[in-house]
Amino acid sequence: MRAVVYSRVSTEEQDPKGQLTVILDYCKRKGYEVVKVFEENISGAVNPFDRPVFKQMLEYIKSNPVDVVVMHDITRFYRPPPDQVHQALALLKRVMDECNVLVEFVSEPEIEDPLMSELWKFLKSWISSYERVQISLRTKY
Repeated sequence: MRAVVYSRVSTEEQDPKGQLTVILDYCKRKGYEVVKVFEENISGAVNPFDRPVFKQMLEYIKSNPVDVVVMHDITRFYRPPPDQVHQALALLKRVMDECNVLVEFVSEPEIEDPLMSELWKFLKSWISSYERVQISLRTKY
């Protein structure tokens, strides 16, 4: 399978190399051919479809044969506001539908059952949005 990798960090002080190492090892174990790596430095609170590098990745996927997008975890994809947790799953579905690709998260458990998988993603989205609020509160203090 042909894969693209998307890695995101929030601050200049963070180093995406740790994520990339884990992701590339995962791809190697799965037998994926990594055709392109996209790295972005932007807040997880920004809608993925509004991020410059994420948009570049989508354009690449639409014009090149790609089977799967691999990210470290769902928080690298999006940290929605607490009242919009469902939006993370809707955006994830949009990527898969519009680009005809799978999206895999390296640090997530592999859940075969599609309904349980959706539930897990919803829970992770809720947790990441809660974490976003906590980070904001700590920054204010």
